[in-house]
Amino acid sequence: MGWIVFTVNVILAGTIFAVALSAGVLVLLEIGRRIGVRQLTEEGETASKGLGAIEGAIFGLLGLILAFSFSGALTRFDARRHLVVEEANDIGHGMAAGRSAPSGRAATHGAISSVVTWTRGSRSIGRCRIWRR
Repeated sequence: MGWIVFTVNVILAGTIFAVALSAGVLVLLEIGRRIGVRQLTEEGETASKGLGAIEGAIFGLLGLILAFSFSGALTRFDARRHLVVEEANDIGHGMAAGRSAPSGRAATHGAISSVVTWTRGSRSIGRCRIWRR
């Protein structure tokens, strides 16, 4: 049995998913509002007692999720910047070693410049920009 391959336009699929998700959120918000209004009319003010602690806990968890997300992004950014600086230092050390070797100066320079050409991509970290030709 062979595989059936579907080609899907990613932008169209993402747009449909976002619209369906937004519509679902709005429908569920309206359902929750109607349930809340019905409970408030049936039970009065006692229906909303004790919800402050639950709201505080939910907002605290959302704050922690947001803080850990930013912390992870910052860690990945720092690691990437460190790798780019380390690669640049290694290339500089290789160039310096190639200049000090009397016999293989041209060969070493050619090899290192081919490595630099190969590793050059469309990377951008801070002020250091290396663009692909």
